Amino acid sequence: MKAFLAIGVFTLRKLMGRRRVTGLLLLTVLPAIIVALVGKSAGDPEQLTRGLTVGVLLAVAIPVVALVNSSAALGDQRREHLLPYMTLKPLPRSVIVGAVLAGSVLATLAIGGAGVAALWLAGGWVTGSWTVGWPAAVALIVSALSYGAVFIPVGYLFRRGTLIGLIYIFFWEAILASAVPTLATSSLWRIGLAAYLGLLAEPAKEFVDLLGTVQPGVGGAFVKAGVLVVVSVLLTTWLLRSRDQVI
Repeated sequence: MKAFLAIGVFTLRKLMGRRRVTGLLLLTVLPAIIVALVGKSAGDPEQLTRGLTVGVLLAVAIPVVALVNSSAALGDQRREHLLPYMTLKPLPRSVIVGAVLAGSVLATLAIGGAGVAALWLAGGWVTGSWTVGWPAAVALIVSALSYGAVFIPVGYLFRRGTLIGLIYIFFWEAILASAVPTLATSSLWRIGLAAYLGLLAEPAKEFVDLLGTVQPGVGGAFVKAGVLVVVSVLLTTWLLRSRDQVI
């Protein structure tokens, strides 16, 4: 447990560098700034808040934050030759992978959580309802787990892991999966969106349509995220063992 905590904290501190966090924070609080500036004058402040939550926070900001953190979590340590120091002691590779994943997810929750909290405050102020942020907070957890699980091994395997992830987010998820509904199941942000919509009493039809063949629901979203985490830990553990990253 001590080793797990030490590696997790080390990963978290590396990912929470000032320059990295500043840029990502600006991205996550952008929807809240827009809501605060124009929400009062909007015809339907609640619809504006939910639209920015789905279209900017869940579809762009949180995926980018999770991608940047997860692709760097293990990839940077490998390229900076820090992995040998983690493996000097006879630690199971699964402990290393689990701790790195935990550190990455916590970093995403911290940065993304600032955006969710800011939008929660701004949305509550312009709508008078303070329930607008809770579904987004749940979706943040699901997205942090899902993207972290997928892009930790991608970042470990590929030097350009972040670029690969950006292509996935802005081309595959935003364009292809939207144009071809059957590809929606390959979209990670739609897992978070499914959790978000599953917590709304009456989700707007245009939001539900974004899911394609994915069904809204919190339980299903967490199950999918959990499966991705298990597969990721098993795969990345195998990669560490097979590539013998102790030199």
